[in-house]
Amino acid sequence: MSEFDLPLSVQVLFFLFLFLLVGIYPAWKRTAAKIRKLLKRAEKGEGGSLGEAEIESSIGQPLSSPLNDFEIMVLRRLAQTGDRGLTRKQLDGALFLGKKRVNKSLQTLIQRGLVYLAISPLLRFHVFLSAPGRAYAIEQEFIPRIREGKVPF
Repeated sequence: MSEFDLPLSVQVLFFLFLFLLVGIYPAWKRTAAKIRKLLKRAEKGEGGSLGEAEIESSIGQPLSSPLNDFEIMVLRRLAQTGDRGLTRKQLDGALFLGKKRVNKSLQTLIQRGLVYLAISPLLRFHVFLSAPGRAYAIEQEFIPRIREGKVPF
């Protein structure tokens, strides 16, 4: 038996692995091109959309105005997850608001500086609370404060 005579099961697994790589390669290239395009757009300062369609920005809304109910729901959900962050799909799945409403709320929260986007190693956009967002969530008691002290009993 020579070195190149492998069992049939290993040969099949090797073939399936190569088949999978060849099948994923075009999608990988497309995704990498989209990410490069978004990063270039962000560097130029044009901003980027969070999804398929462009979301109208809330230009007339000053940053000091109160958050609307949908933005509060999104911010509260992000505060409940801690430091993990969530994807847009996870937010929509948990809140049942719809893609358009989640996108609009996220866009407004990003403009206000309460949340930020980060790209995960699997090339997915995750939304995290920023430092001002965390401070706002603590102030609004979305994140409970734990105080040290004596137990009353």
